[in-house]
Amino acid sequence: MPNIEIHGFGVNSREITAKVAYCLKPSPVAADIVISVNSDVVHDLKWDPKPYFRIVCTDINEVNLVVDLLKPLRIDMEVLLLHAFIPH
Repeated sequence: MPNIEIHGFGVNSREITAKVAYCLKPSPVAADIVISVNSDVVHDLKWDPKPYFRIVCTDINEVNLVVDLLKPLRIDMEVLLLHAFIPH
């Protein structure tokens, strides 16, 4: 289950969330994707905004697919490969 975390857009995250959902719709794993929206603010040491996506998943092939689908948005991405996801 790929989890796409959206960081650094503050209260303006609705528009980017819609764009992420649109990009991921054609994915064969779209039914398993979740989007986590964090209304945080991310900046560098000069206080320039540095929004990014964090992709968290257990399957490297799904990670690569998600990365490829999100590349057109031109937002930095961070990838965390999980050892396991344990559904209830």
